[in-house]
Amino acid sequence: MLIYEFTLIVKLPPRALEAQAYVDAWIRADCQDATVGAVSAGQIELIFRRTAVDERWAIRSAIDDFTKVAEIVRRKARRRKETYEFEVLMGGEKIGHATYEITENKQEEE
Repeated sequence: MLIYEFTLIVKLPPRALEAQAYVDAWIRADCQDATVGAVSAGQIELIFRRTAVDERWAIRSAIDDFTKVAEIVRRKARRRKETYEFEVLMGGEKIGHATYEITENKQEEE
């Protein structure tokens, strides 16, 4: 296994709770291989140093971890559906993006 360093920029839904609610939930989830970077209205930056089999798995598992946290926040806010956009940066360059829609009992990747 190798260690992959990358940044996940999460764009929150327009009507989402404050970004701080997501940060607080992230901290409670005790994800120890990521630190919270810049937090602004509608956006959170998570800086990862993740051990994984390959780069793709490292990034995918980081997004999965965030969507689990987002699901907790979504339920607390009593929202039926939320869409999150992710940008992945490695070495300061954008290497990918994804969009996830979280509804009452499922997650869908676009």
